[in-house]
Formats: sequence, C-alpha cells, structure tokens
Amino acid sequence: MRRIVLVAIVAAGIFGPASRSEAAITIAAGAGDVSSSGSGDNQTAALVPADAQVISLGDHQYPDGCLDAFNANYQNSWGAFKSRTRPAIG
Repeated sequence: MRRIVLVAIVAAGIFGPASRSEAAITIAAGAGDVSSSGSGDNQTAALVPADAQVISLGDHQYPDGCLDAFNANYQNSWGAFKSRTRPAIG
C-alpha cells in the first residue's frame, strides 16, 4: 500500500497540471507483475479508477517472460489501460 501511495504522489508531479492556473487533478495507479497468469491481475485491474493514468512498474510476466503468455494475460486484465499506461524502464 505504501508503494502505491508513493507512486501516486510521484506521478502527480509527472502528470499534474502544467501551470497553476489549471485546476485539473490527475489520478495515477501503479502496479508490477500485471501479466502473470492467475496471480490477481484481474482483481488489481478492477481497482483502477476509470480516469487514472497507469504506471507499469515492471516484472510483467512470469516465469519466463514469453511474449505470447504476456499478451494472453495482459489483454484480459491490465490491457484495458494500454492507451494510458506509462511503463517503467527495467
């Protein structure tokens, strides 16, 4: 939970308003291991607000990093946020 809060605070600075005259609030959600067959991907994806920017924190597919396995699992869970996902390096 602390990690998610920290990510949200950091992301607020990254995705926040460009100037003080803007009153927009940006919500960010972040997670890792988002395509790891049967380990809660759908449950965690269900917690993401509809208007949130998504930060992908890495280690996406276990045990072997196979692209086909990643695509199959990601599309059914966190893939719903693909257009607004900002992946982390590494």
